[in-house]
Amino acid sequence: MRGSICVFMSIVIILGLPDSSGTEKVGLGDKCNASSDCASGLQTRCLHGFCSCEIGYRSDPDKQSCVPQEIGEACEDSRECYVAPNARRCDRGVCRCAPLYTPSRKNNNTCLKVSNYNEFCEEHDQCVTKNTRCEAPKCVCDEGYRWDSSMCVNSQGTSSPEPMGLTSAASVHKRDTDSSACHLTACC
Repeated sequence: MRGSICVFMSIVIILGLPDSSGTEKVGLGDKCNASSDCASGLQTRCLHGFCSCEIGYRSDPDKQSCVPQEIGEACEDSRECYVAPNARRCDRGVCRCAPLYTPSRKNNNTCLKVSNYNEFCEEHDQCVTKNTRCEAPKCVCDEGYRWDSSMCVNSQGTSSPEPMGLTSAASVHKRDTDSSACHLTACC
């Protein structure tokens, strides 16, 4: 396959092609002196003398290219899960959202910061104050509830038997009962 170009699922893999200076590029796991030695288009860099995947990418099973690491995928190191600071980490061999982040239901490769009442949100699951939902761009009280100094209370002004109000980092929990979702501080 020396000197060939392979295209697979929109990932371009260039194997053994010389660059404009005539220097042959090396693949994942091969020895290198600088990141420029590593094959282009692979999201690679030279780390400790070997071509490896950039932060937020992992090698495919054939070690021919680097692919993004999605939430729920296997990992060995938090660098494989990295996309934005503090958003994702490798937890017990699986990429998960970090504390105070929740998985996006729209994009499995994104973790969204949890939000309290009147804070920025993009999706419903970000709103962690009891009886709130996301009405982008912020968390608002659920239908039939209104904000009353520190909590969402029903329109009649009575509260439910459960405590309500702003949620602290230690007690963040989701109302969702889906067992596959993360509940406490978005960690499973």
